[in-house]
Amino acid sequence: MIKDFLHTSLTRYLIILISFISSVLIARNLGAEGKGYVVGILIIPQLFAAYGSFSVNESFLFFIGKKEISLKRLKSLLAWVLVVQCPLLVILCYLYFVIIGSSSEKASIIIAVALIPLLLFLEILRFCQRGVFHIGKYNTGLLIESAVTLFFIGYSLFMDYGAFAIVVSYTAGYFFSLCFILFNFPVPEVSNVSAVSVIDLFSYGWKVHLFRILNVTEAKFDIFLISILLAPGELGLYSVAVSLSQLYALIVQRPVSTVILPYFLKMDEKYLGELAARVTRIVIFGSFILGVLLWGGGHKLLVLLYGNEFSAAYIPFAILLLGTLIRTPTATLNCYFKACGRPETLAKISSITAPINVCLCFAFIPMYGIVGAAIISAITYAVFAGYLLFRFSRETQMNLFDCIVIKIDDFKKLRQLIQDR
Repeated sequence: MIKDFLHTSLTRYLIILISFISSVLIARNLGAEGKGYVVGILIIPQLFAAYGSFSVNESFLFFIGKKEISLKRLKSLLAWVLVVQCPLLVILCYLYFVIIGSSSEKASIIIAVALIPLLLFLEILRFCQRGVFHIGKYNTGLLIESAVTLFFIGYSLFMDYGAFAIVVSYTAGYFFSLCFILFNFPVPEVSNVSAVSVIDLFSYGWKVHLFRILNVTEAKFDIFLISILLAPGELGLYSVAVSLSQLYALIVQRPVSTVILPYFLKMDEKYLGELAARVTRIVIFGSFILGVLLWGGGHKLLVLLYGNEFSAAYIPFAILLLGTLIRTPTATLNCYFKACGRPETLAKISSITAPINVCLCFAFIPMYGIVGAAIISAITYAVFAGYLLFRFSRETQMNLFDCIVIKIDDFKKLRQLIQDR
C-alpha cells in the first residue's frame, strides 16, 4: 500500500502542476469572465453525470474488491450502463437546456451530449481499475487526461479560438483517457463467483448514491447558483478560490482515499478501526502543515499565478481553506464506512448538511456574493466532519482525541499493521 500511495502521490503532484498551468493559462488569457464561462458550461453535464450515475461505479469497486465479478459479467454490466443509462441522462440534460434556455444553448447541448457518456463511463472504468489494484494504470489515465487537456488548451489559446474551445479541450482529455483504459481493460480476479446483477449494483449503489448526491450538492450547488445569480466574472473568481483551497486535499487526501479503499475492502473489519484512525491522524498532520503555508502565502500566490484581477478571490479562498482543513478527516473515514458495507451512514450525515448548505446559499449568495458562498461551504464542511468523527469514535469506542491527534509511533505502526494484515 505504501508503494501505491507514493506512486499515486507523485502522479497527483504532476497532475496538480499540469492543472494549475491550464488554469493559469485560461485566467491569464480569458480573464475572470472567460474562466467563469468555461466553469458555467462544464458544471451542468458534471452535475447530470453525478446525479444520474446512481453510484454504480462504487458498486463495481465494491464487488470487484470482494472478487465476486467475472470478466464476462463485468462486460455485460458495463454494456447495460452504456446502452440504457447514458442515453437516458443525455435526454434529461437536453430537456434541461430546452426548458431553461440559454444564450449559449446550442454549444451547451453539444458539450453535454459529449460529456455525459464520457464522464459516466470513464468514472466506472477508473473504479474498476482500483478494484483490481491497477493503481499504476489508474494514475497513468489521470495523467493522460491532464496532459491532453493542457495541450489542447495551449493550442486553442495560441490560435485564439475562444472560450468554447477550452471546453472542447477538457472533452478531449476525457476521451483520450477513456481510450487508454479501454486498451488496458481491467481484468478482475475471481475467488467467489456470484451472480451479481444490475439489481445488486443498484442495491449497493443507492446507499452510496444518496450520500454522493448530497455531497455533490454541497460541493457544487454554490457554483451552480453563482452561475445563475451573479456575473461570469464572479464565478471565475470563486472557481479560482475553490481550486486553490482544495490544493492540499489534492496533494494529501486524494492519494490516500484512492489507495486506501481497496485495501480496506480486503481487511478484516475488526482491524479497520485502528488502521483508519492512524491514517486519519497522519493525514490531518500533513494537511495542517500544508494548510498553514497556503494560508500565509495565498494572496501572493493568487496574484503571482492569476494576476491582479484575481486578488479579490483571496477572502473567499481563506474562508474556504479553513473549512477544508476542518473537513480533513473525511477522506479516510468515508472509506472506512464504505468498506464496512455501511455507506448509508455518510448519506444520513449529508442529509443534515446538504439542506443547510442549499438553504443558506439562497440566503447568503444574493446578499454577500462569493464571500457568502465561501462562509456557507466552510460551515457545512465543519458540521459534516464533526458529526462523522463523532459516529466513528462511537462505533470504534475511541475518544475524539485519539482520532485526530498525531502520535509519535503512528507511521511505524501503520506500516506494521499493513504488513501483518
